[in-house]
Amino acid sequence: PQDLIQFKFGTKSETLQLLQGKVKKSTILPQVKFTVEEFNNKSSDIIEHIQDSFDSDKVVVRSSAINEDTALSSMAGNYHSILHVKRKDKIELERAINEVIESYQKGSSEFYSQNQVFVQPQLENVDASGVLFTKDLETSAPYYTINYETSGGTDAITSGKGDDDLTTYFYYKNSSIGPADKKLNKIIEAAKEIELITKHSSL
Repeated sequence: PQDLIQFKFGTKSETLQLLQGKVKKSTILPQVKFTVEEFNNKSSDIIEHIQDSFDSDKVVVRSSAINEDTALSSMAGNYHSILHVKRKDKIELERAINEVIESYQKGSSEFYSQNQVFVQPQLENVDASGVLFTKDLETSAPYYTINYETSGGTDAITSGKGDDDLTTYFYYKNSSIGPADKKLNKIIEAAKEIELITKHSSL
């Protein structure tokens, strides 16, 4: 039956695209995705497409390597993502894309040309940002674990740098009572939905 088919993950960019039309309790921003090879062959066309695809003044240029955010490795902080890039500035946009591509030289050369870059609108006025895990990383115990910051930045955790302002929150998965904090409760509910969609409990 269709509902028993396990979700097939792709690269970070591909997985977000696959989830985009399925999630109801979270929002996935639109994106423009391309490979290193595609950008090397038609950079002008891709930059023009990016500029025509969004209304936001600023965009974020994100890494999406073949070996990034997989079941076997996260590679957090290993590749670059560039924030607050001016969408209308072709030179700045091209420079940011090239910086992400250059960071792939740290990884495997086998898939270098097929590594992807994707561009999304830049989020502004962020209340909190971070990472959620659907199991404890050390013990695989059934706890949602949320590492987050409230400083207004969006990359202290995902960049692998860490920050003194980070907060860690644990929530027992079998609890019948949701978190008292309404914002954390919404995040937990969004995570439960993604677990249900993907048929995976280790996210």
